[in-house]
Amino acid sequence: MFFEPFLPGLSGTELLLAALLFVSLVFSASTLFFYRRLQGSLATAEESSAALIAHLSDGIYRSSLDGRQLSANPALVRLNGYDTEEEMLRSVEDIAVEWYVEPGRREEFRRILQAEGHVSNFVSEVYRHKTRERIWITESARVVRHGRTGKPLFYEGSVREITETRRRLNQEALFQKLMSGVPGGIFQLKVGASGISAFTFLSPGFERITGISVQEILRDPATLTQHMHVDDQQRYRTSFLEAASTLHSWEVEFRVETARGGEKWLRLTADPERSADGVTWHGYMADITIRKRQHAQIEALAYRDPLTGLANRRRFFRGMEATMAGLRDFGGTAAVLFIDLDNFKFLNDTAGHDAGDRCLKDVAAILQSNTAEGEIPARIGGDEFVLIIGGSLMDEAEMTQQALVRGNQILSAIRHGCGSHQVSASMGVVVFDGSSAGPDDVLQRADRAMYRAKQAGRDGLAICDLRPASETLKPIELLSLAAADTEQSLDTFQPRRRKLN
Repeated sequence: MFFEPFLPGLSGTELLLAALLFVSLVFSASTLFFYRRLQGSLATAEESSAALIAHLSDGIYRSSLDGRQLSANPALVRLNGYDTEEEMLRSVEDIAVEWYVEPGRREEFRRILQAEGHVSNFVSEVYRHKTRERIWITESARVVRHGRTGKPLFYEGSVREITETRRRLNQEALFQKLMSGVPGGIFQLKVGASGISAFTFLSPGFERITGISVQEILRDPATLTQHMHVDDQQRYRTSFLEAASTLHSWEVEFRVETARGGEKWLRLTADPERSADGVTWHGYMADITIRKRQHAQIEALAYRDPLTGLANRRRFFRGMEATMAGLRDFGGTAAVLFIDLDNFKFLNDTAGHDAGDRCLKDVAAILQSNTAEGEIPARIGGDEFVLIIGGSLMDEAEMTQQALVRGNQILSAIRHGCGSHQVSASMGVVVFDGSSAGPDDVLQRADRAMYRAKQAGRDGLAICDLRPASETLKPIELLSLAAADTEQSLDTFQPRRRKLN
């Protein structure tokens, strides 16, 4: 055997026992060596684990089953307002009473823990133990049990402060509530450096007003203009381009067709904020439908004749002022046609006021059908009507010719278009420009010309040329149009020409 040279004189049995003893000693030494290495590794692991826990931002704790704090890492110590673990452990006696703001919250936590063996993300309002400041935390924990018996030994858990998160969530919830209650649409429109625009935010109030999906507009901003009234789209685009070119406030009013088929007036106001990658417009869209309707009603009461629907005297003078201002700024001429029905009193006296009212409405309809865009037909007295025409760059001769043709058409229409009653009218015409004295003066001259037409036999017109250098009328040409057809041009008229005093 291997041991025989070293152990002479021993029997085989004794040698075998010696060999076994040697092997046992070697094995014991090896086991002791590896055990000590394992202890060192475990100690190193425990130190690493302790260092990791000490540097965690979340609080880590161990507590007894009855609620006493057994250990706490530095993060949990700081969360509770203390400087050291020893100070905190001395101060905390009963977590349930001293920590949780809501009574019974600890019992709810313990009930879940005992029933399920663990708790995750248990949100509570607690006190910062030392300062008594109220904070919000989320807590997770597990029951640590005996390895063999399964008996609960203690609790281990983690705590994270979520006060700021909770505050942000509350603010967001409040913001969403406010946005839902705002009677309009708050928006952000981002225009990139490339010129591409997109809505980055649009509050629910917009959808409540229009029925148009907010998400649809966020996906495609062109959806808004697609629902916009066709007459307002160009004004909307022009207003935006003007505001964007100067980075001044953007304001515009427009109509949209709602998802339910109705029509709403919206007023948009926004202010720009420049950034490195473009401009963001922060704005608000308000529903002004009721205001527009009320404004229209007020305007109808203030500026409309209730019987005929034409503009009234006040609206006529406003139109005259605007026309004359345009002529002063840009030049050109315009004309006023002053119409007075012939023998209207006789119609009222013989056929009744209802017939007279119907006649006035018929005349109003004739004026409206003979009115171009931008012209103003008005009823300024009982049976007195006026029409402002022109406001263009025509010279005096061209405007005079147009006024005579238009006047002839209107008189012919009145003669043939007032129902069963034979009605005619007399008309005075004044051509004016930006140098004319004013609306009152122009109207007075048209009135005087109209009376000269009546004096000449009615059913005709007289034209008065307005000269700023003279306050007197030049000789008036009276055009008797009884025999003239509506479609005739001025050159085919065969009027009687008279000199009037």
